[in-house]
Amino acid sequence: MAAGAVEAEPLVTGYERFHVKASSPEAGGSLYSELGCANCHYHGPGLPERSGPVLAGIKDRANGEWLAAFLDAPQQSKAGTMMPALFEGLPDTEKAAQIESVVHYLMSLKPVGKAAKPKVGKHANAERGSARYHQVGCVACHAPTPDFHPAAGAPKPEDFSSRPVPFPDLKAKYSLLSLAAFLGNPGPVRPDGRMPDLGLSEEDSLDIASHLLDFRESDPREAAALAPFTVNGELAQKGAAVAARLNCVACHRLTAEDRPVAVEIKQREQPVGCLSGTPAANRPLYELSEDQRAALVAYVKLPEPPAFTAAQRTDLTLQAMNCPCVPRSRWMAWAVRMPRVIASSRGTRASPPPGGWPRCSKRIGRKLRPEWMTGVSRGPHRARPYVLTRMPKYPTQAEGLTKLLTGDGSREPSGDGHRRSGGLAPTRRRPRGHELHHLPPVGDKPSSAFRRSTSAT
Repeated sequence: MAAGAVEAEPLVTGYERFHVKASSPEAGGSLYSELGCANCHYHGPGLPERSGPVLAGIKDRANGEWLAAFLDAPQQSKAGTMMPALFEGLPDTEKAAQIESVVHYLMSLKPVGKAAKPKVGKHANAERGSARYHQVGCVACHAPTPDFHPAAGAPKPEDFSSRPVPFPDLKAKYSLLSLAAFLGNPGPVRPDGRMPDLGLSEEDSLDIASHLLDFRESDPREAAALAPFTVNGELAQKGAAVAARLNCVACHRLTAEDRPVAVEIKQREQPVGCLSGTPAANRPLYELSEDQRAALVAYVKLPEPPAFTAAQRTDLTLQAMNCPCVPRSRWMAWAVRMPRVIASSRGTRASPPPGGWPRCSKRIGRKLRPEWMTGVSRGPHRARPYVLTRMPKYPTQAEGLTKLLTGDGSREPSGDGHRRSGGLAPTRRRPRGHELHHLPPVGDKPSSAFRRSTSAT
């Protein structure tokens, strides 16, 4: 399913929501980290690493024909992708030959570690999958699908503070079972946590995959499998050489022996190379907007990475992870997934969802024990399991997130009724007027698109 309008520049949600048109160290650092610049050139701002998907074992997850089309034109295959075009400037025949060889190489890669085989469920229900897609938290990042018709009216593009994270052509890329397996356990493929684990059951994963692929049959065994792909060993060997020259291992896991190569930034005073807009043939081409390019150039000119405060690192990390506690719009989260909630940017009164409004992350280290917070991020502990919307799990980022949230002493008390009492703090719930989750303002910009009125109406 498609989501959102086609845009040329990469979608970096944290930058787009909080730093667009800014040339501050925070703006440049966000882009430098999220676009993967730090993976090749270092000089990073100290934010959680942004990596591409693990490509080892991709033959079991994606169609080779889709992979070739994506490498040929990344932005056309997935609008807003952070993947640069790697084969621009080559003659058409040479470009096609290099892409073909790289596809054969990637499809030859074996999984690193034990490969998990997709499980065949007994029943698929796309209609139920639509409901779960709009309930569990998918719409915190992705757009509601066209079949979503809430009683209060469908959301409009202007209701959002940033573009939704786009989908590729899911039918061309996945089979039903491979998409369900990814949704159920995205960590092995996306260890950087930008696609979090929502703790979906096998039934939820299969039903949501059925919805996204518009699979309307009830028996998942009737769904098409991935197209067979026969690897040509000679082409795969040529592709390995191309992938090594392009330093693909800087962003992607290919084998157990990956060795990325650091690339020095030689010219800092003007946009050259990846930042020039017209890099040399066979060099990464990022189709940046002028604002993105200006922010990156300003960042690269810094002699040393900026020394962000604990509060700045915390904010930039949560923005990079696109944490749902920083709503992208009034339709994100509770307004979309709780049918009895009526939310309005003008402060319309709304009933809280079951379990109350989600709590603010300010001074969270004073409310929860670090070991519990780490357990929530890793997955053993479920936060509010009675709420339909899931608390995302970030296993590889768990300890880092806990240190940031417990070590940031710059935030003001939230005033939401928490009281320190030994371990976990008891809470009281406000029936109305409670602020939705948000970070402190970034400069003169509000942190969220919606804040409920504090007056009782």
